[in-house]
Amino acid sequence: MPPVINPIFKSTPNLETPPLCQICQLACSMHCMPKVNQLTVAKLDQQGALSQDASKAGDFVSADQYIVNTPGRLLSRYGREAPHNQTHGGTISHVAAIGLFWAEN
Repeated sequence: MPPVINPIFKSTPNLETPPLCQICQLACSMHCMPKVNQLTVAKLDQQGALSQDASKAGDFVSADQYIVNTPGRLLSRYGREAPHNQTHGGTISHVAAIGLFWAEN
């Protein structure tokens, strides 16, 4: 194989393989797979063992309030309502222990 880079100086050694840039070296690299074949399957009787009895209903409750610009209708009333009687927001609650969501106007 002829040299890729012609040396200017006679003292420059000839290379057996041409020099490659980092991109070319990455392109020639091979993907190696580890020789580990471990499959871990969770046992049904051990699922949630660490979090079992960790929280009960009411231990962790999140609440958020919201305000809307467009007034809405209340479910307890009928017919046309004055703007001050319409709902303008509400509260959303979430009980994390049992996964309960509750919305109240």
